[in-house]
Amino acid sequence: MNAHAFESDLREAGRSAIFGAAMPSAPSNTFVRAVMSVASALLAVRCTPTTAEAPPEVAAPATPPERDPEPPIERRIQGSWKVLSSSVRDQDGGVFAALVGQTVSIDGDRFVYTEYWNDMHGQPIAHTTTKIITLPPGTSPQAIDLRQASDAKGWDRVGIIVVDGDRLFLSLTYPNEPRPTTMEPAADGREVVTLKRIPAAPPVAPAP
Repeated sequence: MNAHAFESDLREAGRSAIFGAAMPSAPSNTFVRAVMSVASALLAVRCTPTTAEAPPEVAAPATPPERDPEPPIERRIQGSWKVLSSSVRDQDGGVFAALVGQTVSIDGDRFVYTEYWNDMHGQPIAHTTTKIITLPPGTSPQAIDLRQASDAKGWDRVGIIVVDGDRLFLSLTYPNEPRPTTMEPAADGREVVTLKRIPAAPPVAPAP
């Protein structure tokens, strides 16, 4: 039985106890006790506290996962890159101007690309060229040296390197010149090169 129904029953009981019979000219002890009993019961019902529902538990916000530290630049430069642009012309000291549109690959400390030389009949001959990459530690911007991998005739360059997402930027100059500190081209033969990463091909599913 809920509180409202119980209270209604008590009121009816009170009316019966009080008004069921004619009101005596002088209240008897029985009449007074009946009235006090009904009043006490009604007061008890009124004052009984209701049980409040506990508020739902709120889950604590999830702690965002910590970001993995950025891999060292030696790892970030690995892979195949397409030469997008060179800031100088080939005859002005730029060695990448002739490579615009071509692909270079970085494998470990090897910088490999293909050059095309003309033979005695003027026919182009593909020639694979390899440079050794050195990344001197503790430099900012990161320094880079590109030097001929063999005793064969070839160019050497020193400069700086920046990797930003899928872009690789080089600012290079002659080994006997001061190392560049910015990506701004200059008239002293400094060359600024932009390369774009070529995504690795997806693995080939084995034949069924």
